[in-house]
Amino acid sequence: MVSYASLATFMKALCEVVDFTERDRHLSVTKSTFDISLLDFLIPLSKGGTVVIADTTDIKELSRSAEILRSQKITSLQATPSYLSALVEHDVTALKGVRILVGGEALSRDLGARLLASAKEVWNLYGPTEATVWAMYHRLSDRDVHNDSPAIVTIGKPLPNYRVYLLAEDMTKTPAGLRGEICIAGPAVASGYWKQDDITRIHFLKMEFPENGRIYRTGDFGQVDINDNMMFLGRTDQQVKIHGARIELAEIEVALRGIAGVRDAAVVVSEDAYGSPTLTAYINVSRDLATAPKGVREELSAVLPDHMIPASIVALSQFPINSNGKLDRRALGELSAGHVEERSLPMAHDDARLCAIFGEAFGRDSVGINQNFLDLGGHSLMGMRLVNKIRTETNVDLPLRTLFEAATFADVIDEVRRRAAGVQPAR
Repeated sequence: MVSYASLATFMKALCEVVDFTERDRHLSVTKSTFDISLLDFLIPLSKGGTVVIADTTDIKELSRSAEILRSQKITSLQATPSYLSALVEHDVTALKGVRILVGGEALSRDLGARLLASAKEVWNLYGPTEATVWAMYHRLSDRDVHNDSPAIVTIGKPLPNYRVYLLAEDMTKTPAGLRGEICIAGPAVASGYWKQDDITRIHFLKMEFPENGRIYRTGDFGQVDINDNMMFLGRTDQQVKIHGARIELAEIEVALRGIAGVRDAAVVVSEDAYGSPTLTAYINVSRDLATAPKGVREELSAVLPDHMIPASIVALSQFPINSNGKLDRRALGELSAGHVEERSLPMAHDDARLCAIFGEAFGRDSVGINQNFLDLGGHSLMGMRLVNKIRTETNVDLPLRTLFEAATFADVIDEVRRRAAGVQPAR
């Protein structure tokens, strides 16, 4: 439960750090259901600035995102590293002179360097919804992106009127230089979860050292560096972030086990060919299970939001077990989700070339023309990069929706051919 007072505390704190003015034109690319959209909608307007709201197509079509940044003379943008990485690959010059606020996922040194080379300024932000949007900040400089700098950019220091502690398992402060759980205190911290007293007591603790006597346990590990900046070291539990959305892996596993024929399920986080985090679900199924991975995905969609649907669903006859007799999640993460390299041969040279482009997106040599983008684990950010690659290689402007609507890669290839020949798609 986040109060108006907590929101006001956050807005005042961020405006003390980042210089929003009436001259700002801020581009909002965040869904209104995502808490960081409060920054998009409220802070620029509170300073007399302008908010430009991108629609779904504007966000997914990188060429349109770049066009809006230029045509609308955008000066400020807040986005996740996953989105910014795709945009940078498409057209980094579109960010020239723009203030970038990045958060929701760990910011890599490499992406930080690419953003810093073009943008006016880059701010790395950190914070859970329970602390009202963001709680820590760091403005990037050249020293953050040197080759000898940490691979993950620091999340910096607490915003004004926020207090951050590193606590050990016994909830005592950790000695300097040691890692601990990041805990947040201050007037912006929420009062708890609506009608969930048990969970509230676990995550919101009354302590002696914060002035208001309450801290929020983020479940994130951190460590303070020699410059008194916080380094993010990952999660303490199975909660992860995928494209800015916090996800409980156990919740997905429970939903999978509720599908008829699925004996057991495990969900792991891996990286796609572009280094972006992605979910892979492994299911142990009975022999009579008629539901294909596509059908499992459809059943999950009925009970889970889109951002919790695994990109890949792999059926296994048995799960790997470690020496303690428990599920070996590390072994699962090393399994290939490659399934069957099914191809219909012979293929024309151009077909093989396009299949190789498709395969590159999935970290393999090629794909079969009868395979499907979604079934192989395709997602929006991967699709954005893929249509950009097709545009570069073939000079064909393929709509992103084609990848999601086409039954097979053969249908995608046919659409590329039609557009290359100047034939308009049927309506």
